[in-house]
Parts: sequence; C-alpha cells; structure tokens
Amino acid sequence: MKSIRSSAGSSSDGRNRHKLGWIALFSLASGTMISSGIFILPGLAYSRLGSLAPLSYLLAGLVALMSSLALIELSTAMPKAGGDYFYITRSLGPMVGTIMGLLSWLALMLKTAFAIYGLAEMGYLFFGFPLQITALVLTLIFLLLNLAGTEGAVRFEIILVAVLLLIMLVYSLFGTIRWDGGIFQAGIEYMQNQLTLNSSGSGINGGINNGGPGSGFLRSIIATGAFVFVSYGGLLNVSTMAEEVKKPGKNIPRAILASVAVITFLYVAMVAVTSAVLPPELFSGSLTPIADGAFAMLGSAGLYVIAVASSLAFITTGNAGLMSASRYPLAMSRDGLLPRGISGENQKGIPVPALCTTAIFIGLSILIPLEALVKLASTVILISYMAVNIAVLVLRESGVRNYRPLFSLPGYPLVPVLSLVFMAIFLVELGISSVEILLLFAGGGLLIYLLYGKRQNSYEYAALHLVKNAVDNRLQNEGLETELRSILRNREQLSQDLTDRLLAEALTVDIDYRESVHGAFQMAGSRLAPKTGMTSEEITRLLEERESRFTTALTDFVSIPHILIPGRDEIHLVLLRDREGLYFDDSHPSIHAMFIIVGSEDRRDDHLKLIAGLAHVIQHKNFQDIWLSAESMNDLKDQLILLDRKRVE
Repeated sequence: MKSIRSSAGSSSDGRNRHKLGWIALFSLASGTMISSGIFILPGLAYSRLGSLAPLSYLLAGLVALMSSLALIELSTAMPKAGGDYFYITRSLGPMVGTIMGLLSWLALMLKTAFAIYGLAEMGYLFFGFPLQITALVLTLIFLLLNLAGTEGAVRFEIILVAVLLLIMLVYSLFGTIRWDGGIFQAGIEYMQNQLTLNSSGSGINGGINNGGPGSGFLRSIIATGAFVFVSYGGLLNVSTMAEEVKKPGKNIPRAILASVAVITFLYVAMVAVTSAVLPPELFSGSLTPIADGAFAMLGSAGLYVIAVASSLAFITTGNAGLMSASRYPLAMSRDGLLPRGISGENQKGIPVPALCTTAIFIGLSILIPLEALVKLASTVILISYMAVNIAVLVLRESGVRNYRPLFSLPGYPLVPVLSLVFMAIFLVELGISSVEILLLFAGGGLLIYLLYGKRQNSYEYAALHLVKNAVDNRLQNEGLETELRSILRNREQLSQDLTDRLLAEALTVDIDYRESVHGAFQMAGSRLAPKTGMTSEEITRLLEERESRFTTALTDFVSIPHILIPGRDEIHLVLLRDREGLYFDDSHPSIHAMFIIVGSEDRRDDHLKLIAGLAHVIQHKNFQDIWLSAESMNDLKDQLILLDRKRVE
C-alpha cells in the first residue's frame, strides 16, 4: 500500500499557512454559528418547549462541547486543510473519507447559500432588489473577497463578528432589564398545554411537533436539542482552516472552547429573555423572533438594530462559509479523490480553483428551493461529529506512533463514547426521512469514489493499523507514519536539515544483548555493503582502524564512528542500538547508541554538518530516554527527526 503523496507534501512551501491566531479562528467559528440558528429557529423551538426552549440550546451546546474536544485533539494532531474530511480519511480510509468529505462540503455550501439567500431577502424587503440576482451578486462579492487573500477575509470577519456579538449582548442585557415574569410563566403554561394536548410521536415531525405526554418532557427537550443542533455546525469550520493556524496547540483549543462557551451563553440568554418579553402567541412559530423581541423592547429602533445584526450574521456566515467550504475540495483533490487541478494555488497560496468551484455550486444552490435540505444539513453535521469521535477512538487504539496531538481529549474513552450516544439519540429524533436523504447523497459519494478516487490512490489509514496489529505488527506499512511525521514537522514549523534527511534514510541495527564493538562494526558493515559497493569486511576493517587510532565514544552512552570511503557522492548513516550495551573499552563498557557515518571525500562538508547535527541530537535532554524507550527503529528515527533542536544548514 503506497503512502500518501500529496496531502502531506502539498503546499509545503507554507505560503498559505500559519497566519491565523485564536481571535481569527474564534471569529470564523462564531461567524458561521450565529445565523438562522438564533434569528429564525428560536420561534420553532419555543413552539415545542415554551419558555423552557433555552434548555434545548443548552443541551445542544453541551453535546457540541463534548464533540468539540475530539475535534480539538484531531486538529492539533493533524492541522491540515479539509478538517474533518482529512481526519476521517486518515483514520477510517479513503472511501469513508470521500463520502464524508462530499457530504460535509455539501452541508457547508447549503448553509452558506441559505445565509446568502437570507441576506438577499433583506435587500428585497428593504430596497426591493431582485432576490436571486442579488444572491448571485453577493456570492460573487464573497468570492472576490476570499480571492483577495485569507488575511483580508479574516480581518473582515473579525470586525463583523465583534459588532454582532456586541449587539447580541446588548439585546440580552435589555431583555434582562425588561424581564416580565408573567410572560415567562405564560410560556411555561403554554409548554405544559402542548405536552398535554399533542399526541406522542417520534422524530422532528412526531417527537417535536407532537411532543405529548407519551414522548414526555425530557423527550421534547432532546428532540428540540436535535433540531437546533445545526446552530453549532460552525465548529467544523475551524478544523478546515487548521492548516493556516499559528501555534495550533494553543490557538485551536482556545478558539473552539471560547466559541462554544460564548455562543451557547448568548443563545440561551437571548432565547430566555425573548421568552420573557414576547407572549406565547407572538413567539411561537415566529420566523423573526429576535426582531419581534427587539420591537417589543425598543420599538422601531430595536427592530432596525436587529435587522442590521441579522444581516451581519448572514454576511459572516456567507464569508466564512465560502472560505471554509472551499477547503474540502482542496484536501480531496490533494489526495487524488477529485481532479488534481482543484488543489492549485496562486502565488499568494490562495486555493483559487477550490474557491471558484465552491462558489459555483453555492450559486447553483441559490437557484433551487433549500427548505428540503435544511434537515439534511443538520443530519450531516451530526454524522460528521460522530465520525470525528470515531476517528479519535481509532487513532488512539491503532498504535500509530506519530499521532501526537498537542491537546489530548480528557476523560478518554468515556467522553467520545458519550458523545456518540447523545448524537445517535439526536439522529433518531431527527427522523427516518433525514437518514434516507443522507443515504442518497452518501451513495453519490460512494459512486464518485468507486469511479474515480479508488483508481487514483490507495492509502494507509489508522483502522488498517488496528487490523495489522491484531494479525502481525510486522505487516505495518510506514505510509501513514511518514505523512504524520511531515504534518508534525509543519505543525511545529521545523525546518529540515541534512541530519533530518539522513536520519530518515538511515540504515538500522537493533539488538537486545551485549555485543562487542567488533561485532557491532560487522553488523554495520553488512548493512552498508550493498549501498557503497564495498565488501562488509572492508567497511569493518576501516571502522576498526579508525577506532584503534582514537576512540569515537563521546560519552558513556553514545559513540559516533565516522570514516571516509572511496567513490563520489557517497554519504550514509547507520543507527545501531544495543539496549544491553556495547563493550568498547574499560572506560566505556556499555555504549547504547552508535551513529556510524561513512562518506566519500567530495562530501566532506556534509560529513562535518552531519556530525554537528548529531551533536545537537545527543545533547537533547530527552535523547537517552527516547533512544532506549522507542518501540522500534522506525519509531526511534521519527522521534529523533522531530526533536526540537538547532538545525545545521
């Protein structure tokens, strides 16, 4: 099985990376969450739960928080474009990754199109602009903004989100001041009447719309939580931009957790205060509940302020949605699951083909009715979160050496398992029709994989490691490990010097019994003979002659024998580990680490650079522990390459 070529190596120049801080990430996540989830859905949630509708937002927020912990772990371990698609592909395989990538891309495009459509609707209501033409023009504007560069689009997003959050906070504060306990109590009585009058059922059309005594109060909260869960889909946007994050181990957790906390608080606060200023007959079923609440509190001035806020919400969702959605085809194209041309970038590192492709599909989506696909978007988001949690479980249990997240999900494995349980319950409450539509689109994704993606690439993935570990760990292929090592290097922004390259290519000898230095040189000679064209005996003799003149043991732990050999353009490295210790002489009776360097005269400079680089390696504070504890020589090489040390250029 061949290793992954392009996704690890593409964009290796780093032109589009490491530009985004935590405030930018927070704005991207929040910007796509604050949209119809708060400006439209509260009225529908209230029609099921009355004044206790905030509990459904709180429940959905808590489930999103649990799932976000898995998303953070994966994003800090593999900060790559494509987010959940990339993680799922590397854990569950390219077939599942293709299906989920296309579904997630579709969900985000539809959510973006709906936001643009909503903004166009505002233009039609206030200014009479043609609806569809306005929506298409807005799509083009968002595309041009993103083509101008990620940083420009992010600055725009930060400003809009800051204004929007301020308006939402002010609304909540005014609502607290104008709180009417009688209206809030009426909302509770309304909920009790609904539970009494409506018959029980299942799913959105039963358990929610007809949440009677049979389904019960708790069932109604869970069902409504599933209904509003789409409001938290913006968290996936952060993962799609992870490749461009500065200090991902610090900024990704901070951005995601802050976004979940702030948005959940504002959702709960706004729905709660609206329940206390709008009587049930106005709040229930309203498609403009927050605007109605603002009018009730502040009159026309409040109405216009919320109209501006909702417009800003649609703008932030449209802008961030296009930016994030384009990263799905970018990642899939890098993997050969979509045409390679889609992963192209301009001189600024902007993925122009992926952005244009995404914008075209968003424009087409605007031309068709979107209502039937809103439930699909919620279903796909739940499925994506479930796949993310499964990916963490698979990667943790697969024994992949280079899976090294900077943030580890707490409470493993209980937290991801609980997340899966809650989201499975949410899916049940969404009803069978959503699953049927989902299967239809999943079938389309499977068809694309079978007709195109399968012929392009065959990837090693973490689930395969689980199978190989169960059968024989000697069968393991290093493709996934190599890619993860490349991702780790990019994540840590480590340059690659000659030492790193030769460590990656090094020959290895690993023994667990006491050996003499003569025996060690013989083993090294047998490894080097095919590479150099010399005999094993000749190499062994040169190494022993060098050692007889002056010992190469640098410490009681490590030795660096190095010799010149005939020929041109020859430089090779052998790593020899003896856990029990090599006997050099009475002064060095137990050498555990040996770096053997052989090179031709014309590579003398590289010979010296390699010695200097290895000196930095062995001086690292964790070197001895790493050398003795590494499970295999490939594991040892990976850990040495990823050491934080001075690189010798």
